[in-house]
Amino acid sequence: MSSCPFPIALPYLCKSAFICVKWLLSFSVFSLVKDDGMSHDKSAEFVEVHADGEKERLICAYVRRAYEGGDTVAVYVPDRAEAEGLDERLWTFAQDAFIPHVRLEDATEPFIEPVILLSGEPGELAAELLIVSTDGKLPEWFAHFPRIRDFAVLYDEPLRQASRTRFAACRAAGYHMSMVKTTA
Repeated sequence: MSSCPFPIALPYLCKSAFICVKWLLSFSVFSLVKDDGMSHDKSAEFVEVHADGEKERLICAYVRRAYEGGDTVAVYVPDRAEAEGLDERLWTFAQDAFIPHVRLEDATEPFIEPVILLSGEPGELAAELLIVSTDGKLPEWFAHFPRIRDFAVLYDEPLRQASRTRFAACRAAGYHMSMVKTTA
């Protein structure tokens, strides 16, 4: 019967290796997340947008990531025309992507699509994540969702101010806040 030459040190080595791996995995190649270090049930993440047109690409990428991660997603757009545009982009933004989705006004209950596009009141819609695609104010009902992903437009001063206003509204509603830095 063979035994480990380091029977006393093995638990410490394993624990140290686990801590190192956990620390390394906390860094993302895609983004660096800065948070306030507090624990909350609700979280809001603001993704930096540096150029015109980048936001639409990022929204599609984050919807895809959430869907592929098994989340149910509501995507808020301010009006029907933007909902139609996003509907088209979700079908065409990547050749290898398939994201089943429906506009809320076209949906029938029970919802079977994991992604719902909405431009009005969500009613009793239960989704794990609200992705916000507006340059204006958050809808009054935003706090109904446990997780929010919004986009902080940085290349235009009025849009930057609107992003700050949405960020402040999420913080005031008790969300744990974080920023995702993207490359400019």
